[in-house]
Amino acid sequence: MNQYHPDRHTLKPKTEQDMVAEEATKITQSYEALQDDHERALHLLELGGMPMEDTISGAILGQEFLMEVMELREEVDCATAGDELDRLRADNKERMDDTCEKLGEAFAQNDLSEAKRLTAMLQYWKRIDERINEKR
Repeated sequence: MNQYHPDRHTLKPKTEQDMVAEEATKITQSYEALQDDHERALHLLELGGMPMEDTISGAILGQEFLMEVMELREEVDCATAGDELDRLRADNKERMDDTCEKLGEAFAQNDLSEAKRLTAMLQYWKRIDERINEKR
């Protein structure tokens, strides 16, 4: 990574500086994607030839799951106290951790259909987490 740090190329021609800056940006974005469980799963699905389409996530999870998510979102929206939000966050973290564990198993078994379903599920848990954080 040091070889792509922009400060190491300040005396180089502008075109080379631009190229190095572009590579450094790609490296940083890749690192950030690997740090995020959902983004990493999306990338692995794409590498496996089964990319997640934007419109598919709800369809592969089923009505019961979507109803559960709606109820959780409503619970988050109605929460007012910090303790209540902390509990919701802890419960959601447990769901996310469980989903990530299952996701790892699905990828280890090369079960991309299950990995895709779990990635869609993780996307919903992540949105709930974001909503909880917005309320804090």
